[in-house]
Amino acid sequence: MRKVMSRFASHKSEVQRLEEFNPSDARSDSFYKDDRNIGLWAQKRASQMGLDLGDSFQETLEKGRSKKILDNL
Repeated sequence: MRKVMSRFASHKSEVQRLEEFNPSDARSDSFYKDDRNIGLWAQKRASQMGLDLGDSFQETLEKGRSKKILDNL
């Protein structure tokens, strides 16, 4: 008997993604193509150091992830 596993996408929250992110891991090209990963390293490092980068940092991240940051250039 052959078992068939279905494929499905599991969505992770920003908190889950940050918790699972390891800056030391090797990354594939797909990591760099995913806009959600912009600023992930900075967020992880700040979290490890107990720093709050503030609302302005979060706004800049969102602009970068949505490509709206280019509107101000």
